[in-house]
Amino acid sequence: MANLRMMWVDASMEARAQGITVFAVGVGSEITTSELVSIANRPSSTYVLYAEDYTTIDRIRDSMEQKLCEESVCPTRIPVASRDEKGFELMLGMNIQKKAKEIPGSLISEAAYALTVSTDITENTRDIFPEGLPPSYVFVATLRVKGSSSVLTFDLWRVLSKDKEIQAAVTLNGKDKTVIFTTTTTSITEKEQRVTFKAGFQTLYDGKWHQLKLLVRPRQVSSFLDDQPLQEIMMKPVEPIYINGETQVAKRRGTDITVPVELQKLRLYCDPHQSERETACE
Repeated sequence: MANLRMMWVDASMEARAQGITVFAVGVGSEITTSELVSIANRPSSTYVLYAEDYTTIDRIRDSMEQKLCEESVCPTRIPVASRDEKGFELMLGMNIQKKAKEIPGSLISEAAYALTVSTDITENTRDIFPEGLPPSYVFVATLRVKGSSSVLTFDLWRVLSKDKEIQAAVTLNGKDKTVIFTTTTTSITEKEQRVTFKAGFQTLYDGKWHQLKLLVRPRQVSSFLDDQPLQEIMMKPVEPIYINGETQVAKRRGTDITVPVELQKLRLYCDPHQSERETACE
């Protein structure tokens, strides 16, 4: 048995040397954690998984799929506190800091950026999301919506196809005081699917700084405002996005007109657990 274990370890070392991602899954209570750690990629907290029995393997498979997608889809990292999180720093990637005017943020130590009608935040999607969007992610925006913008309907963030069809979007509806999430669908009769969060977003449009957060999973999306969970809505299956279109920020629905808005943070984290760690204290 000891020789067999050494063979597993040697095989995993060779696989990792070739750039292959190796997971180690322990099933049941009679497992040796040290062996699993020696087989899997580092860190073990990510690549060593546990299941009570074989009936829970589906849950393990979902975790592995998410981690593999993070490896391929999310190569970049965002500095957060004392660690780095995989994701997309859209303030940087969308060149917002270069194109918009810097203003004071929600705290003295924070800088924000004011978008005007003449500020065009548009980039090629292949430059922002070269491998598409991960199956699960956390969309986070710290923003201030003031004046006439607070009664408009606009896409705070959207990913368009080459034919200008929406593949992903977070839309603010100032008239109804709601937030809408749009994504793809596998339906042959519909081009997209939308979910509308109707409760709890009135203060988002009061002219003050707020943090908007959406936790997107393959079959559901959850909304948060200033760390408070508001609503969770189920979705139908989605399809991957095409990357041959454009990604835009703060655009009126159906147009390329920019809506004035102030942004302090605009990020997309690949790890859905970042939703629990990300706070509005900034």
